[in-house]
Amino acid sequence: MYTLCRFDFLNILIERCLKTLSSDDYACSLQLQDFKKPLYFYVDKNRINMEKPKENLDEYIAGFPEDVQRKLQTVRATIKAAAPDAEEAIKYAIPTFILNGNLVHFGGFKNHIGFYPAPQGLEEFKEELSGYKGAKGSVQFPLDEPLPLDLITKIVKFRVQKNMEKAKKKK
Repeated sequence: MYTLCRFDFLNILIERCLKTLSSDDYACSLQLQDFKKPLYFYVDKNRINMEKPKENLDEYIAGFPEDVQRKLQTVRATIKAAAPDAEEAIKYAIPTFILNGNLVHFGGFKNHIGFYPAPQGLEEFKEELSGYKGAKGSVQFPLDEPLPLDLITKIVKFRVQKNMEKAKKKK
Protein backbone atom coordinates (compact mmCIF):
# COMPACT_ATOMS: atom_id res chain seq x y z
CA MET A 1 0.00 0.00 0.00
CA TYR A 2 1.30 3.47 -0.91
CA THR A 3 1.16 6.14 1.77
CA LEU A 4 0.99 9.71 0.60
CA CYS A 5 3.58 11.81 2.39
CA ARG A 6 3.02 15.50 3.00
CA PHE A 7 5.41 16.50 0.19
CA ASP A 8 3.57 14.31 -2.34
CA PHE A 9 0.26 15.73 -1.17
CA LEU A 10 1.48 19.31 -1.68
CA ASN A 11 2.82 18.47 -5.14
CA ILE A 12 -0.57 17.08 -6.12
CA LEU A 13 -2.35 20.19 -4.82
CA ILE A 14 0.07 22.49 -6.61
CA GLU A 15 -0.41 20.57 -9.86
CA ARG A 16 -4.19 20.81 -9.50
CA CYS A 17 -3.94 24.52 -8.77
CA LEU A 18 -1.80 25.09 -11.85
CA LYS A 19 -4.21 23.06 -14.00
CA THR A 20 -7.02 25.44 -13.03
CA LEU A 21 -5.15 28.37 -14.57
CA SER A 22 -6.22 29.37 -18.05
CA SER A 23 -3.74 30.93 -20.45
CA ASP A 24 -4.87 34.38 -19.29
CA ASP A 25 -4.63 33.58 -15.58
CA TYR A 26 -1.34 33.57 -13.79
CA ALA A 27 -1.97 32.74 -10.17
CA CYS A 28 -4.07 30.91 -7.65
CA SER A 29 -3.84 30.57 -3.91
CA LEU A 30 -4.83 27.87 -1.45
CA GLN A 31 -5.08 27.64 2.31
CA LEU A 32 -4.84 24.23 3.92
CA GLN A 33 -5.72 23.48 7.51
CA ASP A 34 -3.06 21.37 9.17
CA PHE A 35 -3.45 19.83 12.62
CA LYS A 36 -1.09 22.37 14.16
CA LYS A 37 -1.38 25.49 12.01
CA PRO A 38 -2.76 26.58 8.63
CA LEU A 39 -0.48 26.17 5.64
CA TYR A 40 -0.75 28.83 2.99
CA PHE A 41 0.69 28.78 -0.45
CA TYR A 42 0.41 30.88 -3.53
CA VAL A 43 1.14 29.37 -6.91
CA ASP A 44 1.80 31.18 -10.14
CA LYS A 45 3.40 30.06 -13.35
CA ASN A 46 6.83 31.22 -12.21
CA ARG A 47 7.04 30.55 -8.48
CA ILE A 48 5.50 29.01 -5.40
CA ASN A 49 5.35 31.11 -2.25
CA MET A 50 4.94 29.06 0.92
CA GLU A 51 4.92 32.06 3.25
CA LYS A 52 1.98 32.99 5.39
CA PRO A 53 0.10 35.87 3.72
CA LYS A 54 0.87 39.35 5.00
CA GLU A 55 -1.52 40.61 7.65
CA ASN A 56 -1.94 44.22 6.48
CA LEU A 57 -1.16 46.47 3.53
CA ASP A 58 1.90 48.06 5.13
CA GLU A 59 3.46 44.64 5.69
CA TYR A 60 2.56 43.55 2.13
CA ILE A 61 4.03 46.66 0.49
CA ALA A 62 7.20 46.53 2.61
CA GLY A 63 8.09 43.20 0.97
CA PHE A 64 8.81 44.85 -2.40
CA PRO A 65 11.77 46.86 -3.74
CA GLU A 66 11.60 50.59 -3.02
CA ASP A 67 10.51 51.63 -6.53
CA VAL A 68 7.65 49.11 -6.50
CA GLN A 69 6.72 50.16 -2.95
CA ARG A 70 6.25 53.74 -4.18
CA LYS A 71 3.94 52.56 -6.98
CA LEU A 72 1.94 50.32 -4.63
CA GLN A 73 1.58 53.18 -2.12
CA THR A 74 0.42 55.45 -4.95
CA VAL A 75 -2.22 52.92 -6.04
CA ARG A 76 -3.30 52.52 -2.40
CA ALA A 77 -3.63 56.29 -1.91
CA THR A 78 -5.52 56.66 -5.19
CA ILE A 79 -8.02 53.97 -4.22
CA LYS A 80 -8.42 55.43 -0.72
CA ALA A 81 -9.07 58.91 -2.17
CA ALA A 82 -11.70 57.53 -4.57
CA ALA A 83 -13.34 55.38 -1.86
CA PRO A 84 -12.64 57.03 1.50
CA ASP A 85 -15.14 54.84 3.35
CA ALA A 86 -13.61 51.58 2.10
CA GLU A 87 -11.73 49.38 4.54
CA GLU A 88 -8.35 47.84 3.81
CA ALA A 89 -7.72 44.11 4.13
CA ILE A 90 -5.59 41.31 2.75
CA LYS A 91 -7.68 38.79 0.78
CA TYR A 92 -6.36 36.18 -1.64
CA ALA A 93 -2.91 37.18 -0.32
CA ILE A 94 -3.14 40.67 -1.91
CA PRO A 95 -4.36 44.12 -0.78
CA THR A 96 -8.12 44.51 -0.97
CA PHE A 97 -10.50 47.40 -0.39
CA ILE A 98 -13.92 46.48 0.98
CA LEU A 99 -17.12 48.51 0.84
CA ASN A 100 -20.33 46.49 0.93
CA GLY A 101 -18.27 43.56 -0.35
CA ASN A 102 -14.99 43.43 -2.20
CA LEU A 103 -14.42 46.67 -4.05
CA VAL A 104 -11.01 46.21 -5.72
CA HIS A 105 -7.81 44.24 -5.18
CA PHE A 106 -4.29 45.11 -6.30
CA GLY A 107 -0.88 43.51 -6.04
CA GLY A 108 2.76 43.80 -6.95
CA PHE A 109 4.46 41.44 -9.36
CA LYS A 110 7.85 41.22 -11.03
CA ASN A 111 6.94 43.34 -14.05
CA HIS A 112 3.58 44.91 -13.27
CA ILE A 113 1.00 46.07 -10.76
CA GLY A 114 -2.07 43.84 -10.95
CA PHE A 115 -5.41 45.60 -10.51
CA TYR A 116 -8.58 43.56 -9.95
CA PRO A 117 -11.82 45.58 -10.06
CA ALA A 118 -14.06 42.59 -10.95
CA PRO A 119 -15.17 41.93 -14.52
CA GLN A 120 -17.86 44.65 -14.51
CA GLY A 121 -15.25 47.25 -13.54
CA LEU A 122 -13.14 46.29 -16.53
CA GLU A 123 -16.02 45.94 -18.98
CA GLU A 124 -17.19 49.50 -18.31
CA PHE A 125 -13.72 50.90 -19.14
CA LYS A 126 -12.76 48.40 -21.84
CA GLU A 127 -11.73 51.05 -24.36
CA GLU A 128 -9.53 52.98 -21.91
CA LEU A 129 -7.91 49.72 -20.75
CA SER A 130 -7.28 48.38 -24.25
CA GLY A 131 -3.59 49.31 -24.09
CA TYR A 132 -2.96 47.02 -21.11
CA LYS A 133 -2.70 43.26 -20.72
CA GLY A 134 -5.45 41.68 -18.70
CA ALA A 135 -7.90 38.87 -18.21
CA LYS A 136 -11.57 38.59 -17.26
CA GLY A 137 -11.26 40.38 -13.91
CA SER A 138 -7.76 41.83 -13.99
CA VAL A 139 -5.53 44.34 -15.70
CA GLN A 140 -1.74 44.68 -15.60
CA PHE A 141 -0.06 48.08 -15.31
CA PRO A 142 3.61 47.67 -16.33
CA LEU A 143 6.15 48.87 -13.76
CA ASP A 144 8.14 50.73 -16.41
CA GLU A 145 5.19 52.94 -17.39
CA PRO A 146 3.38 55.69 -15.48
CA LEU A 147 0.34 54.48 -13.54
CA PRO A 148 -3.02 55.58 -15.03
CA LEU A 149 -4.18 57.15 -11.76
CA ASP A 150 -7.14 59.00 -13.28
CA LEU A 151 -8.38 55.74 -14.80
CA ILE A 152 -7.91 53.86 -11.51
CA THR A 153 -9.92 56.61 -9.79
CA LYS A 154 -12.76 56.32 -12.31
CA ILE A 155 -12.85 52.54 -12.02
CA VAL A 156 -12.90 52.63 -8.21
CA LYS A 157 -15.69 55.22 -8.16
CA PHE A 158 -17.66 53.07 -10.61
CA ARG A 159 -17.17 50.03 -8.36
CA VAL A 160 -18.27 52.07 -5.30
CA GLN A 161 -21.46 53.02 -7.15
CA LYS A 162 -22.15 49.39 -8.15
CA ASN A 163 -21.49 48.07 -4.63
CA MET A 164 -23.77 50.73 -3.12
CA GLU A 165 -26.55 49.85 -5.60
CA LYS A 166 -26.11 46.17 -4.76
CA ALA A 167 -26.32 46.93 -1.01
CA LYS A 168 -29.54 48.94 -1.49
CA LYS A 169 -31.15 46.07 -3.38
CA LYS A 170 -30.38 43.70 -0.50
CA LYS A 171 -32.26 45.88 2.00
